[in-house]
Amino acid sequence: MESPATADGGVVVSQLTKSFGGVRAIDDVNLALAPGEFMALLGPSGCGKTSLLRAIAGLIAPDRGSIRFGGRTVADPAARILVPAERRGIGMVFQDYALWPHLRVRENVAFPLQARRVPKPARPALIEAALRRVGLADLAERYPAELSGGQQQRVALARATVDTPSILLFDEPLSNLDSGLRDALGREIAALVRSLGATALYVTHDQTEALSLADRIAIMRDGRVVQVGAPQALYADPADIWVARFLKSGSLVQGHAADGAFRPAGGSAPIALPELVNGFSGPSTLLLPFGALRVGDGPADLRLSVTDVHFRGDRYEIAARWGEAETAPVVQLWHDRAPRPGERLPAVIERSRLRLYKEEHQ
Repeated sequence: MESPATADGGVVVSQLTKSFGGVRAIDDVNLALAPGEFMALLGPSGCGKTSLLRAIAGLIAPDRGSIRFGGRTVADPAARILVPAERRGIGMVFQDYALWPHLRVRENVAFPLQARRVPKPARPALIEAALRRVGLADLAERYPAELSGGQQQRVALARATVDTPSILLFDEPLSNLDSGLRDALGREIAALVRSLGATALYVTHDQTEALSLADRIAIMRDGRVVQVGAPQALYADPADIWVARFLKSGSLVQGHAADGAFRPAGGSAPIALPELVNGFSGPSTLLLPFGALRVGDGPADLRLSVTDVHFRGDRYEIAARWGEAETAPVVQLWHDRAPRPGERLPAVIERSRLRLYKEEHQ
């Protein structure tokens, strides 16, 4: 019988709600993954992203709404449908690896095949292929305790993909690894998922991880999905100040917009932004994305006073005041040389990249 995950590989979540002790962990979530898409589910701790992943996996039952895999409903409380996790035909990789310590690598990888009653003669070839995909074919007879953290996570990845499911779920799979290994293994995971043509939902709280790996990102806050889009689009055009701050998209400057101009708080000189202000008058916050503010050789839009400089390997990250007063806002920009603290820098603004958020969006 065809598993629910194999009809076309897509995932559709509709009006999904789940509460724990009166607190809504998932609050009316709508989300759709196209077949073969790699989506990151990004948000701070406690935002509901792991609860949403577990509901999709079948590990918790939603209170309301529905989940469909490739057009087949696997959860819908109103229709009394709840397909058990083991019958959803998905692969899942956990944060803590979840390996059986008393089983060898080969036996851990074989576990889903046994649970799904794959014929015994077919299992050795599937296990061998899965281990080769993650570079562990020569470690098949070892126990988990004899492996490094990165190797254990590769075993978990082999187990999740051993029967090539069309849907893969990842619950912060790299959070227990050091930064260098996280980067390398993250790229390996993304490449493997795409080589299999699988649909993947990848939970993380790491913005860099999500931006570098995913085709699209869904950002969660307080149980809700607040913005969905391609990494470049989200970074360049956050839906609100909270998203901009969470993604670390650039410098956020509070102030007041009026008469086609924005005046920063703290007595700094205003800047003309007629396209952004567009008749609005009132308290607002200006986002200066990284790269939109740069040191200029010609006519300057601003004069900045350097307060701090950090070397980042290929460039210098500069913090500078927008204005003379101690209360003037501090903004960040990059440069290929290190200015001195207190030095005055002429800065040019790429106005098309700026975003203005009115007070009601803060």
